[in-house]
Amino acid sequence: MPACRADPPVVALEPGRHVAIAAVVVGGTSIRGGKGTVLGTLLGVALLGTIGTALTFVGVSAFWEKAVQGAIILVAVASDVIVARRGTRTVTA
Repeated sequence: MPACRADPPVVALEPGRHVAIAAVVVGGTSIRGGKGTVLGTLLGVALLGTIGTALTFVGVSAFWEKAVQGAIILVAVASDVIVARRGTRTVTA
């Protein structure tokens, strides 16, 4: 009988950690690892934070606020995948 199991570990994120990861990805860091910049991360934090605050200010429900932020994250991850498939990862300002 084996002494260990081959099940993958379950990772439970602390509250807010998924938002930090999302901000880093939106800021341009590859989800599969790689190079990123502090400026890009700060821009990702600013974008997600500003959109969340603006939607709350205009009276959008929390559900739609999270939906819009999720859509932004999906676009960031999808663009990362497209760039990775092309084989180049250049950022132009």
